[in-house]
Amino acid sequence: MEGMNAVLSEQDCREFFGENVRRLIAKRGWNTLRLVEELRGSVPQNTVYRMVRGESYGTAPMQMAIAEVFGVTVDYLLTDPAVHEAKLPPRKKLSQSA
Repeated sequence: MEGMNAVLSEQDCREFFGENVRRLIAKRGWNTLRLVEELRGSVPQNTVYRMVRGESYGTAPMQMAIAEVFGVTVDYLLTDPAVHEAKLPPRKKLSQSA
């Protein structure tokens, strides 16, 4: 992508989201099913698979749930993966509610 002021298409956002999620999954040694389990039902399984493949980036609450699992921001997930630093933030623990 040329220049920082370029307008992103919806397709760019889907592809960036999918690539970033795939990289985060790989960095943790997970697979997509593990991500589904970590999301504890907050995002339907078929939607997670579509998001990982870059076919969808879901709704804002879905994006927030995935960002929380990985301890990153939604902005991080929607940003061109080429601009990310190599070091990823540590994973945040989700609180367990009774």
